[in-house]
Amino acid sequence: MKARRDAYRKLKEKHGITTSAMFNGGLDDPISDEDYDLIIKIMTSAFDDLDKGEFEEDEGDDL
Repeated sequence: MKARRDAYRKLKEKHGITTSAMFNGGLDDPISDEDYDLIIKIMTSAFDDLDKGEFEEDEGDDL
């Protein structure tokens, strides 16, 4: 079984991704292989969307 730390370590080493989410839970908490894969998938897909400009604001939008 893997720990949350393993998922965040892979994100940093393989994908160059760091996140504050690692401070919101116990890094030594055990997680299933499915949860490990889900963390990697969600985080990498979110950053892929950023690279594609999916989260850019339209010009002229007022907050």
